[in-house]
Amino acid sequence: TLIVTGATKAGYAFSTRTGRFPVKRSEFLRALGALAIAPVAACGDDPVAPTSSSTPRRVVHRIAILGDTHAGYDGSQGGDPASRVHGAVIENLQQWDVDVVVHLGDVIHNTAPRAWEQFEDLAGSFVRSCAGYWPTVGNHDDGDGGLASFFSYFRWLPPECSPQRPWYVVRVGREVAFLVLYVKSPAEAPPNCTDYAPQRSWLAAALDSVADVPLRLVVFHRPPYTTGGRGSDRCARAFDDAFAGAVDAVLCGHIHAYERFRVGGIPYVVSGGAGGFPHALETARDTAALLPTREAAREGYHYLTLRVEGNEAGVVAALEAHALDGSVFDEVVFRKDRPVANATAGRARGKGRSMRNAPSAPLPRAHSSA
Repeated sequence: TLIVTGATKAGYAFSTRTGRFPVKRSEFLRALGALAIAPVAACGDDPVAPTSSSTPRRVVHRIAILGDTHAGYDGSQGGDPASRVHGAVIENLQQWDVDVVVHLGDVIHNTAPRAWEQFEDLAGSFVRSCAGYWPTVGNHDDGDGGLASFFSYFRWLPPECSPQRPWYVVRVGREVAFLVLYVKSPAEAPPNCTDYAPQRSWLAAALDSVADVPLRLVVFHRPPYTTGGRGSDRCARAFDDAFAGAVDAVLCGHIHAYERFRVGGIPYVVSGGAGGFPHALETARDTAALLPTREAAREGYHYLTLRVEGNEAGVVAALEAHALDGSVFDEVVFRKDRPVANATAGRARGKGRSMRNAPSAPLPRAHSSA
């Protein structure tokens, strides 16, 4: 006889005649599925409520979003060594049973081979345990060695993505699409902006290609809106009109703090808190102009999760910001009532090459509703 004596988001505790033991939640749910038993939500879980369909929603994806891990940073400029922060994030995500990871850029602190070695030593096995690990290029990734090191490590990126064209789109099942851009300008304000016309043209076609996906999120490194001292990349605002009415959120890194703005009805999230030394907010010159559009902010280390529930009628996704202790300090909920075929067939895995069977990477040479 098994008796459930405790439940959390991480797992369950059972008692038997021979003693009490913990079981990881994902293992318990798989066991229940094999027995065709419907589990009751754990304490603290959001209730699994039906949509307009008679089929209850269930979790189909657990996606982590983290930025600025800065592998190789030793803490000399302030804060903790990046390995300590990134290691804590990985531990939390493993307990959460994450499926897919999206990285918002600045994977490493510099392009020296040692930085990639440190990333591999700390995160390599975790990266390959995920169904997908999808990074955008940060300014530290695109350093003296260019993008060769970045592409040498992340060699599973889509074939159309290259050092000359480092942008791509990836689907996570039938429910989520990430459109990954490359934002880099000689200066971060007009008139010295990169000509983003090629990416804008690509973005229009990419959005058409994922028109059947309920939740569409854009990812790039330098934020177009931030009160952090590095300032907003105003050149990146060239994409704003393309995002309007076409995407559900914009996710950026670069600033080692958390902010959430609402621009044109779209959440613009800044999240660079997974390793680099913390940045102060409200130090940019245009802070006063930006504050009316800012809905949430927090300094310090953190990471994001996206919990996607779905059935054939649509999806509900909760984008949550977590402190290193796992506590949630901000949330955006997306409700997309569009058909999602086979969403209840079990947890779908990210489209693209699975990291689980990928060989070890060679080290390179050089609370709101949307």
